[in-house]
Amino acid sequence: MGSQTFDVTGTWYCPGGVSLVDVVAWGAGGGGSQAGTHTADPGGGGGGGACARQTGVATTPCSTYTVTVGVGGIDQQAGGLSEIVIGAVTVRGAGGGTTSSVAAGAGGTIANSIGTTSRCAGGAGGAGSNTTTLAGAGGGEGGGYTDASAGAAGESSHDNNPTTGGSGGGGGQGGDGGPGCVAGSDAAGDGVAPGGGGSGAAGSSNVAGHGAAGRIILTWVDSPVGNKLSLLGVGL
Repeated sequence: MGSQTFDVTGTWYCPGGVSLVDVVAWGAGGGGSQAGTHTADPGGGGGGGACARQTGVATTPCSTYTVTVGVGGIDQQAGGLSEIVIGAVTVRGAGGGTTSSVAAGAGGTIANSIGTTSRCAGGAGGAGSNTTTLAGAGGGEGGGYTDASAGAAGESSHDNNPTTGGSGGGGGQGGDGGPGCVAGSDAAGDGVAPGGGGSGAAGSSNVAGHGAAGRIILTWVDSPVGNKLSLLGVGL
């Protein structure tokens, strides 16, 4: 069994004798927001990236394929998509959304993802508030492997509690969302790869959490004969 994980954009060389590959793709997480109506208001969290999976994708042995991995969004920027195109097949995980206010950033959507085995939405970020006494909201979690495991949503700002930021979504197969920072602090939490959303900042004077990068995992069954021929530069 062979496997390769891409956390940044790169190229996959399909070994000799390998004609099928399984693909899992997470989009990147969106960045959190800095503030609401007032400069001291806590912002919303960024959404987690969606996850798409497709098994048994036909490949051409001894060929190379471009693997695009989404970059996590910084303050108020959406996360990038992650995808690989193999022949006529595209597998894509959509990036998480962002927000420029107290609204929650949307998670990466099933509609914008491609994968025939499963597609799972990223979790939405938590909502901020127009009340200056609250702390920042948490980011959303990246989507999971199966249709039943969409990413968990980030926690919204805590009512009248400036000492505890909203928790990031987590507990599933995608990367956890960043925890919201407390009022008066610049320690907004970044999302965790793959695809965790960044948390909201406690006011525009602070920096919101950044979304985490996406990820693509490729898995295949090795062919002993094909591996030997690959070393000799012979395709199958």
